Amino acid sequence: MAGENWTRGDHPTEPAEGARDIGTPPQSPPTEPHTGVRSDDLRALLDIEDDDARLVLQEGRVQLRTDSGDTTGAVTIISRAGLRERLAGATPDARRLLDQAVELNTEIASLGA
Repeated sequence: MAGENWTRGDHPTEPAEGARDIGTPPQSPPTEPHTGVRSDDLRALLDIEDDDARLVLQEGRVQLRTDSGDTTGAVTIISRAGLRERLAGATPDARRLLDQAVELNTEIASLGA
């Protein structure tokens, strides 16, 4: 996916206050921005004990949000509660999370994001 090989200096801004970049692949710096939902993003979302937690796409990068900080220009991809509903409450395996990530990326692409 475009943008996955960015270095920190290639992206124009830092994450919004109260947000952090997540879901970086192995062997990548933990703060490398990415533009698509990954299965590890969904695992991180499920691991948070706050049903108001959500993944957003803001300034071209996926971010995990747990607060109501600056959401100007942010598009909510999915909330923790919404993901749990999609998974029917089951503890998902890696394949199920990958399938959900693919579905969410398809939904993002259909919005033109």
